[in-house]
Amino acid sequence: MFTPSRSGVRASHRAPNFKKDSGKPGSFFFAHCELWFFGFFLSLVCLMEVTLLFDPWYKTSLSACLLGHSLDFDIPYDVFSTQRIDEGTELLLNSLPLAEFPKRILDMGCGYGALGIPLAAALGSSVEMELVDRDLLAVQYSARNAVKNKLAHVRAYGSLGYRDLPQGNDGYDWILCNVPARIGLPFIQHLLFEGQARLRSGGSIFLVIIHDLLPLIEREAGITRLGLEVLTRGSRHTVLKLAKTKEDLSGAIAYSSDIYLRDSVTLDDSAFDRPFDLGGDDPKRVQFGLPLLLDALPRALEQNESPIAVTVRSGYGVIPCALAKRFNNLTVVTVERDLLALEFIERNFRKLFSDLKRLQQRKAAHFPDALSEFRKVDLIVGELSPASGRAVIESELTVSARQLRAAGGQGIFLCLDKTYQESVKPLIDQKKLSANRMMSRNGYSIVRLG
Repeated sequence: MFTPSRSGVRASHRAPNFKKDSGKPGSFFFAHCELWFFGFFLSLVCLMEVTLLFDPWYKTSLSACLLGHSLDFDIPYDVFSTQRIDEGTELLLNSLPLAEFPKRILDMGCGYGALGIPLAAALGSSVEMELVDRDLLAVQYSARNAVKNKLAHVRAYGSLGYRDLPQGNDGYDWILCNVPARIGLPFIQHLLFEGQARLRSGGSIFLVIIHDLLPLIEREAGITRLGLEVLTRGSRHTVLKLAKTKEDLSGAIAYSSDIYLRDSVTLDDSAFDRPFDLGGDDPKRVQFGLPLLLDALPRALEQNESPIAVTVRSGYGVIPCALAKRFNNLTVVTVERDLLALEFIERNFRKLFSDLKRLQQRKAAHFPDALSEFRKVDLIVGELSPASGRAVIESELTVSARQLRAAGGQGIFLCLDKTYQESVKPLIDQKKLSANRMMSRNGYSIVRLG
């Protein structure tokens, strides 16, 4: 029998009788079972913590039966449709003429693979399935989900539209796209015309769109004599098919970053070209958030012959350009997971400074991964995404703090007041992060490291 000792520690006063005790609740046998289960549970918790440490972006997993196949998906924070498979995606999948047996398919804007992976499972290993997205985090999860579902014939990689596709391939039988609602007419034209040039003879483009985009695409198809067919109408989406035409339309709208151009905004006394469909760029951020971050930028840096500043989530380049204007000898390194952001950062930097000598760019699904190539940096400036989850914010802030120079290094991050209270302040209170709330205004806060 176990009794408390005077020190408060539970103590045993007799040796266990294996024969007598085995099988009785509270016996030596059951105690070992309890210890085993406790150890097993603890190991699971540790495994979850290790997984979280190495992949803070992981949000959830879901299972779905699509095209007759049971599939499992790991899903990260901050991508499209994290709670369920999107209605438009399911509508497109169920509208495809699988009996055509296409041999090569391109999934444009693949996300975490909700469209391309079920199709690859249904058609089997005889099909070449290419999944591309401008978001490198989405690409990473598409590749991960292909492995998870044992689909070795799926290839996932980053591309800004058609820009980064391999040169010299012999085209696609199908090109698929769940068209973003806010991408703009020039990109849609490019999607259709360049897509026609990349189709094999007898190939087709299949699109799922929100109903509001249908008149626009019908008008473009009529003007350019594209063969447009409405396959299915859902409650909110329409599925379209555009067959390969005999006309060469690839030159109708050649690629340049202009196909993404939305408008121009003025910040820090400079005009910046702004693209369509860049996440987080809402009017409140432009009116209040970015001006606050500009006000928080340092006016001087510690003496260093070759100072380095790293920026993250820089949108279309306001902060990299502001830093380059303030510090003539500063090298600015921008780290982005969105290839569209990198394109417009370069575009605006070149417009303001005529060359890119002081700008370096890094593509990375995880911002902290890109920091590892630098021993120490003088300044890190960025924004914390409210959609990314606490583990991502902790990873980004703690890794940034470690990468700052001991003498004079600074980290400056913009976030919503709500994000500060829910995700940043607990890190400070628990002594996990040496930081302070530098300023707060109009619903935004500045977190300062160093």
